[in-house]
Amino acid sequence: MTAAAKDAFDQLTEEMTPQGFTASKMFGLPCLKYSGKAIVALFGEGVAFKLGAGTNELEKAMKSKGASEFDPAKNGRPMKDWVLLPSSSAKTWPGHAKVAASRLD
Repeated sequence: MTAAAKDAFDQLTEEMTPQGFTASKMFGLPCLKYSGKAIVALFGEGVAFKLGAGTNELEKAMKSKGASEFDPAKNGRPMKDWVLLPSSSAKTWPGHAKVAASRLD
């Protein structure tokens, strides 16, 4: 992970914790959980969000500059519900985290 991504993730964690998110680990990666479910994860140069396969939110996020599929195992089989967004888009991360949490309610 890059320092920029880690710093931005730390800032996201500070912002989201009062809103019911908890810091944890997923596959050894720093993550945020909501209602006990991992929905945000720091990975490489960005953060991955579980927005739901086939949702408008995921499709829109995938069109963002620098967005890519989230393939933490790097085996060519990305996680279909997730999108990886670069640290350059950190200003949008809280909104994506809220959308991911809303999919659990």
